[in-house]
Amino acid sequence: MMRALILALLCAAALAVAQGRAADAVRSQGCVVYYSAVTGNTIPPSVALRHGIPDRRDILVVNISVFKGADAAHGMAIPAHVTGKAVTLLGRTLGLQFHEVRDRDGMVYYLALLHTKPPDTLQLDVMVTPPGVQTIHVHFDQDVL
Repeated sequence: MMRALILALLCAAALAVAQGRAADAVRSQGCVVYYSAVTGNTIPPSVALRHGIPDRRDILVVNISVFKGADAAHGMAIPAHVTGKAVTLLGRTLGLQFHEVRDRDGMVYYLALLHTKPPDTLQLDVMVTPPGVQTIHVHFDQDVL
């Protein structure tokens, strides 16, 4: 399971770089929040099947993971309360419903599926609240082609 998650995260990071942006993180209060968003048709089939993600370009998958410590390699995955929304170019607000995924290796991450109408550019606002930490705001734009 951990190998599949790492593959999915690497795929997300590679796609982000291919789309002209780096894999992203927000560091705050001793935590690191990693975030990415990719379309359903870019996720490896075995990972998509495991998480019920349709192989479609009009589905955006938002992935959030939270670590206590300097980074994923030197920290520990921790749970958090994750909420958010996306706003389309036309100003339509879409709610993000995150669900928690835990694997056998202790990894915790949050996924939200969002139906889109490509092409579009979404402004995503995600609020991440780990235990004992003030809410960490993550804001990023995502092109959906």
